[in-house]
Amino acid sequence: MPDATQIRDKLKSLYTDLSLMKNDQDLVLYKNCKCKDDCWKGHPVNSKNPENNKITLPYIGKSYIKSGLVCVGLNQHDDGGLDSHYNIIGDKKDGVIKILKDGGKVDKNGSLLWHRTAVYANIILKKIKCKNNNILSVNDEVLEDDKKALSGIFNDIIYMEAIKCSPKVDRSKPFPAMKWQCIPNIFVEELKIIKPKIILLLSKGTSTVLRQCLKNEVAEEEKSKQRHMSRYKMDFNGKTVQVFAVPHPARYNSKDLYSELIDLVTHA
Repeated sequence: MPDATQIRDKLKSLYTDLSLMKNDQDLVLYKNCKCKDDCWKGHPVNSKNPENNKITLPYIGKSYIKSGLVCVGLNQHDDGGLDSHYNIIGDKKDGVIKILKDGGKVDKNGSLLWHRTAVYANIILKKIKCKNNNILSVNDEVLEDDKKALSGIFNDIIYMEAIKCSPKVDRSKPFPAMKWQCIPNIFVEELKIIKPKIILLLSKGTSTVLRQCLKNEVAEEEKSKQRHMSRYKMDFNGKTVQVFAVPHPARYNSKDLYSELIDLVTHA
Protein backbone atom coordinates (compact mmCIF):
# COMPACT_ATOMS: atom_id res chain seq x y z
CA MET A 1 0.00 0.00 0.00
CA PRO A 2 1.42 3.45 -0.88
CA ASP A 3 2.37 5.87 1.92
CA ALA A 4 0.72 9.24 2.52
CA THR A 5 3.09 11.20 0.31
CA GLN A 6 2.64 8.77 -2.57
CA ILE A 7 -1.13 8.88 -2.17
CA ARG A 8 -1.17 12.69 -2.25
CA ASP A 9 1.11 12.81 -5.30
CA LYS A 10 -1.02 10.30 -7.20
CA LEU A 11 -4.20 12.16 -6.28
CA LYS A 12 -2.72 15.43 -7.54
CA SER A 13 -1.88 13.70 -10.83
CA LEU A 14 -5.45 12.43 -11.03
CA TYR A 15 -6.86 15.89 -10.34
CA THR A 16 -4.61 17.35 -13.02
CA ASP A 17 -5.75 14.74 -15.54
CA LEU A 18 -9.38 15.58 -14.68
CA SER A 19 -8.79 19.34 -15.11
CA LEU A 20 -9.35 19.98 -11.41
CA MET A 21 -5.79 21.26 -10.95
CA LYS A 22 -3.17 22.96 -13.06
CA ASN A 23 0.47 23.65 -12.18
CA ASP A 24 -0.17 22.32 -8.67
CA GLN A 25 -2.99 24.84 -8.10
CA ASP A 26 -6.61 23.93 -7.42
CA LEU A 27 -9.08 25.29 -9.99
CA VAL A 28 -12.67 26.49 -9.69
CA LEU A 29 -14.69 23.34 -10.30
CA TYR A 30 -17.77 24.81 -11.93
CA LYS A 31 -15.52 26.37 -14.59
CA ASN A 32 -13.07 23.51 -15.14
CA CYS A 33 -14.48 20.13 -14.09
CA LYS A 34 -15.50 17.92 -17.02
CA CYS A 35 -18.84 17.27 -15.29
CA LYS A 36 -19.64 20.94 -14.74
CA ASP A 37 -22.38 21.29 -17.36
CA ASP A 38 -24.45 18.43 -15.94
CA CYS A 39 -23.82 19.25 -12.28
CA TRP A 40 -24.62 22.97 -12.43
CA LYS A 41 -27.28 22.97 -15.15
CA GLY A 42 -30.19 25.24 -14.28
CA HIS A 43 -28.62 26.67 -11.14
CA PRO A 44 -27.84 30.39 -10.76
CA VAL A 45 -24.35 31.87 -10.70
CA ASN A 46 -24.82 33.07 -7.10
CA SER A 47 -25.02 29.44 -5.93
CA LYS A 48 -21.57 28.60 -7.30
CA ASN A 49 -19.41 30.05 -4.50
CA PRO A 50 -16.13 29.99 -6.48
CA GLU A 51 -13.71 30.10 -3.54
CA ASN A 52 -15.28 27.01 -1.97
CA ASN A 53 -15.79 24.96 -5.12
CA LYS A 54 -12.25 23.70 -5.50
CA ILE A 55 -10.85 20.20 -5.16
CA THR A 56 -9.70 19.14 -1.68
CA LEU A 57 -7.08 16.54 -0.84
CA PRO A 58 -8.19 13.90 1.68
CA TYR A 59 -6.84 14.22 5.19
CA ILE A 60 -4.44 11.29 5.62
CA GLY A 61 -3.59 10.18 9.16
CA LYS A 62 -0.03 9.02 9.76
CA SER A 63 -1.18 5.48 10.72
CA TYR A 64 -3.77 5.08 7.95
CA ILE A 65 -1.67 2.50 6.11
CA LYS A 66 -2.13 0.08 9.01
CA SER A 67 -5.88 0.52 9.50
CA GLY A 68 -7.00 1.16 5.91
CA LEU A 69 -10.14 2.96 7.13
CA VAL A 70 -11.51 5.73 4.89
CA CYS A 71 -14.27 7.94 6.37
CA VAL A 72 -16.35 9.69 3.73
CA GLY A 73 -18.54 12.76 4.22
CA LEU A 74 -21.06 13.97 1.65
CA ASN A 75 -19.45 17.30 0.73
CA GLN A 76 -17.88 20.25 2.48
CA HIS A 77 -20.02 22.88 4.15
CA ASP A 78 -18.95 26.35 3.03
CA ASP A 79 -15.32 25.40 2.48
CA GLY A 80 -12.97 24.02 -0.16
CA GLY A 81 -9.50 24.15 -1.64
CA LEU A 82 -6.56 21.76 -1.81
CA ASP A 83 -5.53 21.94 1.88
CA SER A 84 -8.97 22.52 3.36
CA HIS A 85 -9.21 19.20 5.25
CA TYR A 86 -5.73 19.60 6.71
CA ASN A 87 -6.63 23.12 7.82
CA ILE A 88 -9.86 21.95 9.46
CA ILE A 89 -8.72 18.68 11.03
CA GLY A 90 -5.02 19.25 11.79
CA ASP A 91 -3.51 19.32 15.28
CA LYS A 92 -3.30 23.08 15.69
CA LYS A 93 -5.11 25.81 17.61
CA ASP A 94 -8.41 25.75 15.70
CA GLY A 95 -8.15 22.22 14.31
CA VAL A 96 -10.57 19.40 15.08
CA ILE A 97 -7.85 17.21 16.63
CA LYS A 98 -6.67 19.96 18.97
CA ILE A 99 -10.21 20.89 20.04
CA LEU A 100 -11.20 17.26 20.72
CA LYS A 101 -7.92 16.72 22.58
CA ASP A 102 -8.73 19.68 24.83
CA GLY A 103 -12.29 18.44 25.37
CA GLY A 104 -13.91 21.39 23.64
CA LYS A 105 -16.83 21.55 21.27
CA VAL A 106 -15.98 21.56 17.59
CA ASP A 107 -17.99 24.47 16.24
CA LYS A 108 -16.16 24.65 12.93
CA ASN A 109 -17.78 22.94 9.95
CA GLY A 110 -20.11 20.62 11.85
CA SER A 111 -19.35 19.60 15.43
CA LEU A 112 -21.48 16.47 15.30
CA LEU A 113 -19.81 15.29 12.12
CA TRP A 114 -16.31 15.30 13.59
CA HIS A 115 -17.27 13.92 16.98
CA ARG A 116 -19.38 11.10 15.52
CA THR A 117 -16.76 10.30 12.89
CA ALA A 118 -14.28 9.79 15.74
CA VAL A 119 -16.69 7.60 17.70
CA TYR A 120 -17.65 5.48 14.67
CA ALA A 121 -14.02 5.03 13.62
CA ASN A 122 -13.11 3.76 17.10
CA ILE A 123 -15.97 1.26 16.90
CA ILE A 124 -15.10 0.04 13.39
CA LEU A 125 -11.43 -0.38 14.28
CA LYS A 126 -12.54 -2.25 17.43
CA LYS A 127 -10.82 0.12 19.83
CA ILE A 128 -13.66 -0.28 22.34
CA LYS A 129 -14.94 -2.31 25.25
CA CYS A 130 -18.58 -2.94 26.20
CA LYS A 131 -19.29 -3.03 29.94
CA ASN A 132 -22.61 -2.76 31.81
CA ASN A 133 -24.32 -1.41 28.67
CA ASN A 134 -21.67 1.29 28.36
CA ILE A 135 -19.37 1.68 25.38
CA LEU A 136 -15.87 2.30 26.68
CA SER A 137 -12.64 3.17 24.95
CA VAL A 138 -9.52 1.06 25.38
CA ASN A 139 -8.65 3.60 28.09
CA ASP A 140 -11.71 2.45 30.13
CA GLU A 141 -13.42 5.81 29.70
CA VAL A 142 -16.84 6.38 28.17
CA LEU A 143 -15.96 6.43 24.49
CA GLU A 144 -17.80 9.58 23.46
CA ASP A 145 -16.08 11.55 26.25
CA ASP A 146 -12.56 10.12 25.90
CA LYS A 147 -10.40 12.99 24.62
CA LYS A 148 -7.46 10.75 23.77
CA ALA A 149 -9.54 8.21 21.86
CA LEU A 150 -11.51 10.83 19.93
CA SER A 151 -8.59 13.05 18.95
CA GLY A 152 -6.15 10.22 18.36
CA ILE A 153 -8.32 8.24 15.95
CA PHE A 154 -7.68 10.77 13.17
CA ASN A 155 -4.14 9.37 13.00
CA ASP A 156 -5.67 6.07 11.87
CA ILE A 157 -7.98 7.22 9.09
CA ILE A 158 -8.34 9.07 5.85
CA TYR A 159 -11.14 11.64 5.79
CA MET A 160 -12.53 12.82 2.46
CA GLU A 161 -15.72 13.88 0.69
CA ALA A 162 -17.70 11.97 -1.92
CA ILE A 163 -18.95 15.14 -3.67
CA LYS A 164 -16.40 17.82 -4.44
CA CYS A 165 -18.63 20.87 -5.03
CA SER A 166 -20.31 22.85 -2.24
CA PRO A 167 -23.14 24.98 -3.66
CA LYS A 168 -24.01 28.17 -1.80
CA VAL A 169 -27.39 26.88 -0.68
CA ASP A 170 -28.76 25.57 2.63
CA ARG A 171 -26.02 23.46 4.30
CA SER A 172 -24.18 23.37 0.95
CA LYS A 173 -26.39 20.44 -0.07
CA PRO A 174 -25.14 19.09 -3.42
CA PHE A 175 -27.50 19.08 -6.38
CA PRO A 176 -28.72 15.58 -7.40
CA ALA A 177 -26.67 15.48 -10.61
CA MET A 178 -23.49 16.02 -8.60
CA LYS A 179 -23.83 12.63 -6.90
CA TRP A 180 -24.23 10.78 -10.17
CA GLN A 181 -21.33 12.59 -11.80
CA CYS A 182 -18.85 13.03 -8.97
CA ILE A 183 -19.01 9.58 -7.38
CA PRO A 184 -18.25 7.47 -10.49
CA ASN A 185 -15.98 9.99 -12.22
CA ILE A 186 -13.88 11.31 -9.34
CA PHE A 187 -14.56 9.57 -6.02
CA VAL A 188 -14.22 6.01 -7.36
CA GLU A 189 -10.98 7.01 -9.10
CA GLU A 190 -9.66 8.40 -5.80
CA LEU A 191 -10.47 5.12 -4.06
CA LYS A 192 -8.42 3.23 -6.65
CA ILE A 193 -5.40 5.27 -5.53
CA ILE A 194 -6.17 5.21 -1.80
CA LYS A 195 -6.78 1.41 -1.72
CA PRO A 196 -9.00 1.24 1.38
CA LYS A 197 -9.63 -1.88 3.42
CA ILE A 198 -12.73 -0.43 5.09
CA ILE A 199 -14.98 2.46 4.09
CA LEU A 200 -17.32 4.37 6.39
CA LEU A 201 -19.91 6.33 4.42
CA LEU A 202 -21.38 9.15 6.52
CA SER A 203 -24.34 9.47 4.17
CA LYS A 204 -26.68 6.69 3.07
CA GLY A 205 -27.29 8.59 -0.18
CA THR A 206 -23.61 8.19 -1.07
CA SER A 207 -23.96 4.47 -0.45
CA THR A 208 -26.94 4.21 -2.80
CA VAL A 209 -25.09 5.86 -5.68
CA LEU A 210 -21.85 3.96 -5.04
CA ARG A 211 -23.67 0.63 -5.08
CA GLN A 212 -25.38 1.52 -8.34
CA CYS A 213 -22.04 2.45 -9.89
CA LEU A 214 -20.47 -0.84 -8.77
CA LYS A 215 -23.59 -3.01 -8.96
CA ASN A 216 -21.80 -6.06 -10.36
CA GLU A 217 -19.14 -5.90 -7.67
CA VAL A 218 -21.20 -5.43 -4.49
CA ALA A 219 -22.22 -8.34 -2.26
CA GLU A 220 -25.55 -8.60 -0.42
CA GLU A 221 -26.27 -5.81 2.06
CA GLU A 222 -26.82 -6.57 5.74
CA LYS A 223 -28.90 -4.05 7.67
CA SER A 224 -28.76 -3.35 11.39
CA LYS A 225 -31.74 -4.50 13.45
CA GLN A 226 -33.21 -0.99 13.53
CA ARG A 227 -32.31 -0.62 9.82
CA HIS A 228 -30.59 2.74 10.25
CA MET A 229 -27.23 1.35 9.17
CA SER A 230 -25.94 -1.25 6.77
CA ARG A 231 -22.83 -3.23 5.89
CA TYR A 232 -21.77 -4.84 2.65
CA LYS A 233 -18.65 -5.98 0.87
CA MET A 234 -17.47 -4.97 -2.57
CA ASP A 235 -14.83 -6.33 -4.87
CA PHE A 236 -12.72 -3.33 -5.73
CA ASN A 237 -9.44 -3.32 -7.61
CA GLY A 238 -9.05 -7.03 -7.00
CA LYS A 239 -9.53 -6.67 -3.22
CA THR A 240 -12.50 -7.16 -0.92
CA VAL A 241 -13.47 -3.91 0.78
CA GLN A 242 -15.89 -3.74 3.69
CA VAL A 243 -18.33 -0.83 3.60
CA PHE A 244 -20.40 0.60 6.47
CA ALA A 245 -23.16 3.06 5.56
CA VAL A 246 -24.61 5.25 8.31
CA PRO A 247 -26.96 8.26 8.37
CA HIS A 248 -25.36 11.68 8.30
CA PRO A 249 -24.67 12.62 11.94
CA ALA A 250 -26.84 15.74 11.68
CA ARG A 251 -29.94 13.67 10.86
CA TYR A 252 -30.25 11.54 13.99
CA ASN A 253 -29.21 11.46 17.61
CA SER A 254 -26.21 9.33 16.78
CA LYS A 255 -25.77 8.20 20.39
CA ASP A 256 -28.67 5.82 19.76
CA LEU A 257 -26.84 4.36 16.78
CA TYR A 258 -23.60 3.28 18.47
CA SER A 259 -24.95 -0.15 19.45
CA GLU A 260 -26.29 -0.68 15.92
CA LEU A 261 -22.85 -0.13 14.48
CA ILE A 262 -21.25 -2.39 17.08
CA ASP A 263 -23.64 -5.20 16.06
CA LEU A 264 -22.70 -4.78 12.40
CA VAL A 265 -18.99 -4.75 13.19
CA THR A 266 -19.31 -7.78 15.47
CA HIS A 267 -21.07 -9.84 12.80
CA ALA A 268 -18.84 -8.71 9.94
